[in-house]
Amino acid sequence: MALTKLTKHIVYGATIVQCRFKDLSNLDTTATAVTNWDNMTITPQYSDSILEVRFSGTMSNLTDNSAPNQGTYDSNQVNLIMDINGQTEYIINNAATTSTADHSYQSSAGRREGKAVNMFHRHLPGTTNLQTITMQTSRGSSHGGGNLQCRSGFLMAKEVAGGILTGTPGNAFVN
Repeated sequence: MALTKLTKHIVYGATIVQCRFKDLSNLDTTATAVTNWDNMTITPQYSDSILEVRFSGTMSNLTDNSAPNQGTYDSNQVNLIMDINGQTEYIINNAATTSTADHSYQSSAGRREGKAVNMFHRHLPGTTNLQTITMQTSRGSSHGGGNLQCRSGFLMAKEVAGGILTGTPGNAFVN
């Protein structure tokens, strides 16, 4: 039997080339600067493919239990940021400021303000170089205390073969 040379062919259409996912570690932070929650890497196999990135998780602010701010929410501005290769790709402003839940089973926890957050983003890498997807948080501290809790984070990236949507100059967003 003769040997056959295998070659890589570009497949067009809705073909999933690869899929990576990561269960993000929990994050507790009092920092007001941009803080990395966790990251994941993926190396596209084709330069014209699309990376579909999905994220879900919960973010909440505990109340500040220290005097003189006891019982007040620490921040009125919590942002969730998706960063790919050092560039901000997606931001959800006020990501932890809607519903309120009482944690009466632990009196020292105070009250918590937060919500579940979800993101979906299509990224055109335009290269087969390693792509690093980093989830970040930032918050503006209005009272100087308290704690931001990020939980149940799940990040998934799948490479879809190109040809569905054409690339845009400058790697612009694809909706």
